[in-house]
Amino acid sequence: MRNRTRVVVAAVVSALGLSIALYANQPPVAQFTAVLVDGTSSAVVFDAGPSTDADGQVTRFQWTFGDGATGSGRTVEHAYASPGTFTVTLLVGDEDGATGLTTRAVDTSDLSRDEIATPAAAVPPASTAPIGYRIGQRAPEIALPTLDGTGQIRLSDFLGRVVLVEFWVSTCPGCRASLAGLQELWEAFSPQGFSVLLVALDRSAGD
Repeated sequence: MRNRTRVVVAAVVSALGLSIALYANQPPVAQFTAVLVDGTSSAVVFDAGPSTDADGQVTRFQWTFGDGATGSGRTVEHAYASPGTFTVTLLVGDEDGATGLTTRAVDTSDLSRDEIATPAAAVPPASTAPIGYRIGQRAPEIALPTLDGTGQIRLSDFLGRVVLVEFWVSTCPGCRASLAGLQELWEAFSPQGFSVLLVALDRSAGD
C-alpha cells in the first residue's frame, strides 16, 4: 500500500477465528456537567464525574463536543469558536470493556461560572437501539491489539466517525484486492469523518 495509507490493521487472531468475550457485567452510566471557564464566553469545562458503574469503576472517558472536535479524560476543557448550542456526546467505559453513552444539547450562552448545566437540557441519546450484530443495532465494543503489538484499538476510539470494519486475511485474494478500493474510500471521505478498521485473521503478524 502507498505511504498515505491510514487504514488501521487492528489485530492478529490465532487459528483464523475471532472470539468476543461476553461478560455478565453491568454497563456504566454516562453523565456529565458543563461549566463556563472563568472570564470566558465560549470555553467550557466538561466533567464526567457524575458517571457511575454499579459493579465496577468507570475507567475511560471519550467526548465529542458538537463542533467536530473530540477529547478524552474525566475532566476536559474545550473552547468553542463562538457561543451557541452544541450536541455533546460522552462515552464511558469500565474495566471489563462495557460502555455507556449519553448525548446532551449544551447552550454555552446559558451557562455561567456558578451554574452547572441541568438535566433539563438533556436530549435523548443518539441511538436507543440494542447492541448487536444486525442492521439497525449498535455495534458491540471491539478491543484488539494493534498489528505491531504496541497498543490496543477499540471501536469506541472512533466515536463520532463513520467506521467501516473489514475482517481480513492475507490468504484471501479478494481481501488483498480490496485494499486499493479501501484506500480510495479513505482518501475520498476521511476529511468528512470516515475511518477504515481492518481485523486481521491471520495466524501470525508476519502473515
